[in-house]
Amino acid sequence: NIPELFYLLDGKGFRFDRGKINSYEKYLSILHFSVSILMPLIVLLSLYSSIFFIHSLRLREGVRNAIAFAFVLMFLVALILKGYFLFIVFSLAAAFQLCAKKVKLASVFVILVSALVLVQSGEKSILSFLLSDENLLCLKLERDGYAPEFLIEKESNKLYRDFELIANRQTFGYLNLREELEKLGKATSDVRLKAAVYNNIGFEYYRMKDFDKALDYFKRSNKLFENPKVMYNIYLTYASKLDFRNAEKVLKSLKGGVPEKLKPVPILIHISDFVSPNFRFSFLWKYEAVFILLLVFLYLILSKLKLVIPRIYGAYFFIPGFRNFSEGHYFSMAFLILLFISISALVEVLLCM
Repeated sequence: NIPELFYLLDGKGFRFDRGKINSYEKYLSILHFSVSILMPLIVLLSLYSSIFFIHSLRLREGVRNAIAFAFVLMFLVALILKGYFLFIVFSLAAAFQLCAKKVKLASVFVILVSALVLVQSGEKSILSFLLSDENLLCLKLERDGYAPEFLIEKESNKLYRDFELIANRQTFGYLNLREELEKLGKATSDVRLKAAVYNNIGFEYYRMKDFDKALDYFKRSNKLFENPKVMYNIYLTYASKLDFRNAEKVLKSLKGGVPEKLKPVPILIHISDFVSPNFRFSFLWKYEAVFILLLVFLYLILSKLKLVIPRIYGAYFFIPGFRNFSEGHYFSMAFLILLFISISALVEVLLCM
């Protein structure tokens, strides 16, 4: 779908109504910004919790440092790979907090991770909708009145696909396609498809300036399946016949009114105009389930370990904010957390410019 992506990513210079795409893009920017706030906060808490817990184990200093270093490496790999790997590490960090008796902090951590899952669910749902073949096809139809064959081929219904290919040829100026359309109309019992076929037969008669036959087919189409675009075709046909009284009546019935730029020919009705895709929110419950189940499982295992009051040695003692974390001075960490969040948000803004 790469050739069509610029419809979504850049609307400048294109004279067509992008409809709800603009609002979805705003939602996406808000969700991206939310992730840029939640992620550094969760990452910091995960690293602090892991190092704090590991240094609470009854092991030699060298062994504790080696385990802490290995966990940091594992966490970096999880950040790169993302997906389930990241939530496995998050669940491990949350279990560390519980075992270290930081129950309140663990509760906040669970809420933060759940919020991250919710935000990422919205982000993925919107992207899946915007980049779906159905939505790209409808955008192309709205902009140019036809669709490239690689998008039409995605249509699972053969009759719909055949109709769209014929409609494309009509858009490019081909005539004498009535027989193919009539055969298609006889071959289907689908009311929407039959209505679209009648409209496009009327379109051909309109181009031949046989306005009476064009009007007859447009009315038959609208009787089968009411559509504002067919009503607009009827309005244009009455206007072309200089029957302004009836044209005015049809115009009043058009809720959206007449488009700003009148086209010299009726708008083609592709079958996808009748079945425009709708946005559906899809919650990534599998990530949430992995996080919660692993948290409980790891806590049950780790709770059997004997812990001591941690002694922080070496480089870990000098990690910014780590002493405040180990001593429970979370408010004192606010400046550091805000700094990380600001950097993350700034990077997000620069990437989106």
